[in-house]
Order: sequence, then C-alpha cells, then structure tokens
Amino acid sequence: MTASSASASFTVTKTNAAGGALKLELSASTSSSLAAGQYVYDLEIFTSGDAIVKRILQGDVTITPEVTR
Repeated sequence: MTASSASASFTVTKTNAAGGALKLELSASTSSSLAAGQYVYDLEIFTSGDAIVKRILQGDVTITPEVTR
C-alpha cells in the first residue's frame, strides 16, 4: 500500500530525538472516519532522495464500531 492508497495517515512527533523515540497518533476525526474492519500499518524511514527505504515497524489493527458515547 502506498500513501496515496492509505486509509489514514498517522501524525508523527519526535518525543526524544536523541533517544530515537517517536509518537504515532491518529486524530479523533481520522479514527472515527475509518470503517470497522481489519487494517495493516507500517512505519518506514528513508534517506534523502529515497535512496534507502527501511521498514522498522509493522502490524495489524482491528477497528470495531464504537458502542459507548
């Protein structure tokens, strides 16, 4: 899947650049717009000019309908 076909995109924030820590999050409006179902995600790092691309994290996500308001 490419970013152009992604169902949603995470906002990435550096929380500790020296330690290599990042925070990935979906806004409430983005997550509520996702239909219930199975999704996959990944996080890739890349060099300038995309000469080297490396996947460092991947996984599965299950979105369930909200029942509590």
